[in-house]
Amino acid sequence: MDYHNEEPTQVEVDHNLMVTFCRMLDNSALPPMVVMRMMASALGAIYRQMSSAHQAQECPCGWVPLPSDLEMLQAEMEASARRRPVANLSNMQIAGRA
Repeated sequence: MDYHNEEPTQVEVDHNLMVTFCRMLDNSALPPMVVMRMMASALGAIYRQMSSAHQAQECPCGWVPLPSDLEMLQAEMEASARRRPVANLSNMQIAGRA
């Protein structure tokens, strides 16, 4: 499979997670790190359920869970949390006055 054009999907995932995060902050009055921990726990649960389903039967998508998957997910989360802003301003949310 060719994943060279995954950026629009990543932007959509980022947006949906941010909306969920903000709604949870507004609706629960919980501290941001508690909500982030809950979101991380939910992502781990999604991985566990999906990998379990893919080990139990052959899926037409072809994904086979690997022992290294969790390390890869942890590394991506760490890299994304530390990632510096990119020079491409086209993805930045507009702030301020026109």
